Amino acid sequence: MELEPALVERISADIEARREAAIQLLRQLVATPSVTGNEGAAQGVVAAALRSRELEVDVWELNPDEIAPYTEHVGEQARWDGRPNVVGVRRGSGGGRSLHLNAHIDTVENGDPATWTHDPNAGEVVGDLLYGRGACDMHGGLVSHLLALDTLAALGIPLRGDVIVSSTVGEEDGGVGALATLLRGYRADVARPPKAVHSSSA
Repeated sequence: MELEPALVERISADIEARREAAIQLLRQLVATPSVTGNEGAAQGVVAAALRSRELEVDVWELNPDEIAPYTEHVGEQARWDGRPNVVGVRRGSGGGRSLHLNAHIDTVENGDPATWTHDPNAGEVVGDLLYGRGACDMHGGLVSHLLALDTLAALGIPLRGDVIVSSTVGEEDGGVGALATLLRGYRADVARPPKAVHSSSA
């Protein structure tokens, strides 16, 4: 379905109006530790953001017995206390296809501080760029999911299908958080992670 040009303009204008709020949420996530195995604090930020948008929010720690058979997804960080998955659901009116917007909250270590041109935990904004660990992979994608929901709600664009927003742990160590989300029953007609594709490799 092709959107009407006037609606595209309204969407673009609303997103631009939310730019600073989105940047501040992204900076908060970048500044909150979320290395694989230590995602709890960042997931608290995500859960609060989902609740403030009045989504149905589900926060749960992974069940070791449930995921144990999937050995290819259970990496070295096989400890699940304090590392919850977070899911928010915005219900549609019914009769439409559902959409699952998935992003992972965990990041790799910062590594050698000398290799960074900006503080990896500060979320410093320089021009049109925000620097920090997880800014692109993939806190920025998670924030973009929330931004999309905000704009749809603000413009009164009706949704017939449900929209699921998931923030999962353990992606950098086997992807077990995303697996656990599926095992918990969060299925949709379409799933969309916010992975960017460079034009030269498309």
